[in-house]
Amino acid sequence: MEIPSGNYLRAWRKEIGLTQLELSALCGISQSVIAKVEREHVDARASTLRKIITALKRHESPDGAHVVDDIMTSELYEIHQNTTLQDAIHTMVSQGVSQLPVIEQTEFLGAISEQDLINTSLPSTSLVREIMNRNPPTIEVGLGMGEVKRRFERNDALWVVDGHRLVGLVTRIDFIRTMIGEQHH
Repeated sequence: MEIPSGNYLRAWRKEIGLTQLELSALCGISQSVIAKVEREHVDARASTLRKIITALKRHESPDGAHVVDDIMTSELYEIHQNTTLQDAIHTMVSQGVSQLPVIEQTEFLGAISEQDLINTSLPSTSLVREIMNRNPPTIEVGLGMGEVKRRFERNDALWVVDGHRLVGLVTRIDFIRTMIGEQHH
């Protein structure tokens, strides 16, 4: 990934008609930090650059999908690790979902998918904790669409986190919808 220079970011900001103060409001970074980044007086953190670039892209093309937050599903049906497999199956079928996050006291412990259920030989009275994936693929909520696309080369679905908090799920079909301009939350 090529990192844009401060000069490039300043030119881009001016080209789309934003002041530093307006950009500051859009990306949640102080105007003084934006000025330092543009003058290349600081080596900005990747998260700072990501926020600036996302704000510039959103201003330039407000209807497009720019980060995973734009396309993820945020309404999740969660289960607990002591839920029976039968109850997990019932939740998946009744809610029309193929994956469920396993949550205990707001902590994201893992996930269970249709594939996990298909692959198990355990009885339906067994508990989710016995077959759940304790290390499902996760991505940060502000990740750009190019990186999301790359991650789908190896994963069918990606759990979306904001720091350590689970905030959504994005699947390949969510990504494909962006090709025709449909987004949902």
